[in-house]
Amino acid sequence: MRIGITGKLFMAIFATCMLVLITMHWGVRASFERGFIDYIKQSNEQRIAMLGDALEVQYQRYGNWDFLRNNDQIIYQIMKSFEQSGDNSRNLPPHGWRAQLWVVDSHNNLLAGRTDRVPKEASRQPITVNKQVVGWVMSTPPEKLTRNADINFDRQQRRTSWIIVGLSTLLAAAATWILSRGMLAPVKRLVEGTHRLAAGDFSARVAVSSRDELGRLAQDFNQLASSLEKNEQMRRDFMADVSHELRTPLAVLRGELEALQDGVRAPTPESLISLQAEVGILTKLVNDLHQLSLSDRGALAYRKTQLDAARLLQIAIASFRGRFESKNITITTHFPEQAVMFGDPDRLNQLFHNLLENSLRYTNEGGQLDISAHQEEETLTLRWQDSKPGLSDEQLQRIFERFYRTESSRNRASGGSGLGLAICHNIVEAHGGNQRRTFTYGWPADYGSISPIPFNRVIHVMHEPLQSASQSGTVLIVEDEPKLGQLLVDYLQAAGYSTQWLTNGAEVVAAVRQSPPAIILLDLMLPGSDGISICREIRRFSDVPIMMVTAKTEEIDRLLGLEIGADDYICKPYSPREVVARVKTILRRCQQQREQPSESAPLIIDESRFQASYQGHLLELTPAEFRLLKILATQPGHVFSREQLLNNLYDDYRVVTDRTIDSHIKKPAP
Repeated sequence: MRIGITGKLFMAIFATCMLVLITMHWGVRASFERGFIDYIKQSNEQRIAMLGDALEVQYQRYGNWDFLRNNDQIIYQIMKSFEQSGDNSRNLPPHGWRAQLWVVDSHNNLLAGRTDRVPKEASRQPITVNKQVVGWVMSTPPEKLTRNADINFDRQQRRTSWIIVGLSTLLAAAATWILSRGMLAPVKRLVEGTHRLAAGDFSARVAVSSRDELGRLAQDFNQLASSLEKNEQMRRDFMADVSHELRTPLAVLRGELEALQDGVRAPTPESLISLQAEVGILTKLVNDLHQLSLSDRGALAYRKTQLDAARLLQIAIASFRGRFESKNITITTHFPEQAVMFGDPDRLNQLFHNLLENSLRYTNEGGQLDISAHQEEETLTLRWQDSKPGLSDEQLQRIFERFYRTESSRNRASGGSGLGLAICHNIVEAHGGNQRRTFTYGWPADYGSISPIPFNRVIHVMHEPLQSASQSGTVLIVEDEPKLGQLLVDYLQAAGYSTQWLTNGAEVVAAVRQSPPAIILLDLMLPGSDGISICREIRRFSDVPIMMVTAKTEEIDRLLGLEIGADDYICKPYSPREVVARVKTILRRCQQQREQPSESAPLIIDESRFQASYQGHLLELTPAEFRLLKILATQPGHVFSREQLLNNLYDDYRVVTDRTIDSHIKKPAP
């Protein structure tokens, strides 16, 4: 039988009470016995003194001790008279004489008492007549009780003390039981609430009955339950919203596909474009959801650097100006010459595009959008204000919620998925700023002693061109999903490439050893062996180009693939046309590396557009590769360590290692 916490607490408190009671009982008994014996001794001493006085009177009367010789009854009669005397009874115990008694004359001859030898430790009380000692009264106090009256008195005291102990034990047990139940009542409520919470009942609450630690624990439990209930409701709403957002484009896709199958519609380019538009809507929704989930758990990578936010915003506005002009919306801007801050240009560009897209959707034709930036001390404030129809106070309270739109219906012409401002909110917070419902955005501008960056600089660098040679062979596709694999085969063969398709990861390394392909399209999640292990094994004996084609979109997965030797990384859902274009680019680059150039041409780096070109050809570079190329190109002949390059490229080291530089340097290095 398992003892609960109530039983354990009861036994602990009760055992403590019993220990205290027993200790007190034995302490009281020991004190009583010592006091009782001391009281008897003091009484005996008082009796001996009184007996000496009485014998002194008798000696004066008779003139000698003959009256006492062989006549012990006189002693007991005198003692009895003491007990019956009204004057002395107040000072004497009620139970009579108790000591062993001897009376001797001045020559120590025994006059009365027991005939055995008088103990040496016996006390001596002199009998003095006319200032002359004529005898002695000697006695030894008893070490234990001998008289029945004394024994009965002691037994009565013992019985009374044990009765008190028993009653105290019962009272302690009752009090302990009540106390333990009272103390553990909040704990039991917490246990019951926890069980309900663990079973999925997020409405569970516990009563707060005190202000002590248990009361605070109950308050924390209720707050936790409220948060879980709110999160559960948000999850349900989120799933319902996602389901709703997916159902509409899926319904359109299904309807149009059935119309094509049933012959209701002809397979015209317009119908195919409509299908592709719905796929684009689904793809954007999935990408937004993925970015939002990464941002919520703090896994969205930010590559912060010193930049001019005003310049970035001007570039974003320029890309939207035609669309605003088509709706006759006037854009006015008020920017300082430079608004230097420390941020991620890609994420800020995403922020500006989302805000511009939102303003474009919800501003009436002929309206106005006013954007201003103000930098004061260490704060850069961006104000975004558009004209009618505007938002009500209730709508302003909810504009940062996911899937919230000012119109309850899903309007394709004017409304998006309702995720844009939620993503903007996370981007602003990630830059240490805040986003207010008055459409004013602010975040720190870390400019201090940092000099502004010249954004209009174009760097011309002369470099020896790449060596190149002929390249031929097949494209090896490693994909376990049959439809995706067949789709890649069809597109690549239509582009003029020969293909080989494998579905099991365990077969890839042997196939590459036997017949090296021109390029490998490698999925990460494969049966038999994963793509990371395959790539690592191939890099031990071959430099064949490898392009990761996978649904794993986290940056740590991309960096890991690039670090172990992959040349490119494309995430699902992807366009087969993009895959073919990337295959062509990689193979063309490999071909150029094997061809001997005839002349040199400059490397041009345009910082205002984040673009670089070589021999007149635009280079396809990631932001990290662009920054790396600028660092190396502007300091020719300088030797960098990996740590130095990482310090210049990255602010967050959670997803990079010292080998990350190797993966970036393969692409831009001439």
